Amino acid sequence: YKINVTGGSVNNAVLANSSAQMTVAAGGTANDTVVKKDAKLTAEAEARLKNLLAEGGAILDIDVNSQLSGDIVIDKDAQLGGTYDYASIFKDHEQGSLTLRNGINNLITDNLLNEKENKDLVLASGTYNLTSEDVANATKISGWSNLAVSDDATLKLEGDLSLKDSSGKLSIAQTGVLDLAGHSPTNYNINGSLINDGHVTFHHVDDEADDITSITGNYKALANAMMTIDVNPTTGESDVLNINGDVEGTTNVIIHALDTPQTTSKILFVSAPNDNTDTRNRFEIFRADNSPHVR
Repeated sequence: YKINVTGGSVNNAVLANSSAQMTVAAGGTANDTVVKKDAKLTAEAEARLKNLLAEGGAILDIDVNSQLSGDIVIDKDAQLGGTYDYASIFKDHEQGSLTLRNGINNLITDNLLNEKENKDLVLASGTYNLTSEDVANATKISGWSNLAVSDDATLKLEGDLSLKDSSGKLSIAQTGVLDLAGHSPTNYNINGSLINDGHVTFHHVDDEADDITSITGNYKALANAMMTIDVNPTTGESDVLNINGDVEGTTNVIIHALDTPQTTSKILFVSAPNDNTDTRNRFEIFRADNSPHVR
């Protein structure tokens, strides 16, 4: 079946298979559209698409002079066609979000930039190698108001990360992972605050205890917050999370000891010199791996 939107709008269209095609012409609007595998959505110049889900195998043919807005979801295996600049997807300043699902689509692997206000980036399922710097084999992101890691996704930081401004939040959901292990040694900076309801990890199987990540804003631990660090008892070194702002909530910490000697010295793994003592916080040792001395 075919749907032609030549004026006015169409709502809640679900293009379910290879026989389903929809064309939105100039002046037409498609709201809340779902494009499934082998189905095709065409947006001509001056067409408007608001709230779009492109599943794996969906076929998009979008003109550079059309407009995407609202909440946009793009699967890694969606076929992104036409002349549209998918690496800089928004043209409006209304509240909206881009959700990447199952990884980054091949058409936008190098850059994912946003120059508009009120736009969030969401990572859902899959592994994402991201930074705000020019780094080989990583996608460069910039300009996003907030960044969320959810639905079993892993964000592997490959360099500094900058949100649109210092009020931005990097949120790790219950099933999300923020991987700060880097390539040993690393010293990363996150411009914004970190909200942890999942797992922040510095651990890498071949890593040393020498990775540092600094947060310019606050750190807030929610009910499921965990953190894994590498510790070297012999040298007294550890991976370190530096927090410039306030610390709030309880984080369960998993220690991975790089060797087994017993140490009686204190080993620093969190630094928060500007913490507000009126907000309660704790980092509790939840488990120690590879150490007979800490349980």
